[in-house]
Amino acid sequence: MNPARQTLTYGAAARAHRVAPRGNMHTHLPNENNKKKSILDALLHVLREEVSLYRSLADLLAQEQQALIRADTEAIEEAGKKKETLTLKVRLLEESRLSLVEKLESVESLGSDPTLSRIIAMAEGPEAAALRECQSELRTLYDTTSNLVRMNQRLVGSSLQFLRGSLAILGHLSDGPSVYQRDGAVAGASDSQGQVDQKV
Repeated sequence: MNPARQTLTYGAAARAHRVAPRGNMHTHLPNENNKKKSILDALLHVLREEVSLYRSLADLLAQEQQALIRADTEAIEEAGKKKETLTLKVRLLEESRLSLVEKLESVESLGSDPTLSRIIAMAEGPEAAALRECQSELRTLYDTTSNLVRMNQRLVGSSLQFLRGSLAILGHLSDGPSVYQRDGAVAGASDSQGQVDQKV
C-alpha cells in the first residue's frame, strides 16, 4: 500500500475515533430539549383548562349576582353548588400545574421562586407566545372574578341587614300590640333591634 495513502487512511480513522466520543457526550441534549418541550406543552394544556374554568366561574358569579338581586333562593343555592364543583376543579388543575413546574425545574433552572413570567422567558417561539397569551387571559379573569366575588359579598351583606331589620319588626310585633308615637315610629323598636341582633 502507498505509505501516503496508508497515512491518510489511519488519519481519517483517528479523526473518526476522536469525533465519536464528542458526539456521544452531547446526545443527552436533544433528549433534554424534547423533555422540556413535552413539559411545556403539558403546562400549556393545563393553563388553557384553567382559562376555560375561570371563564365558567365568571359567568356563574354573574348569574349568582342576578339571583341575589332577585332574592331567588333556589337559584342562589344552585349557583353555590356549581361554585363548589368549579372550585374543586380549579384546585386540581393548580396541583397539576405545580407538579409540571417541578418537573420543568429538573431540566431548567427557574430560580428560587419560579413564576409563569420566568417560564415564558425561558421558553421559545410559539410556546412562549402561547404561554404569554394564557397569562394575559388568566390575569384578566382573576380580576373579573375577584370583583364579582366582592360585589356578591356586598349583596349578601345587604340582604342580611334587611333580614335583621325585618326580624326586628316581627320580634316587636310578636311581643304585643304595636304602640306608635306621634311621629309614626314604633315605640321600643330600637330595643327589639338590639335583642334580635344578639340572637342572629
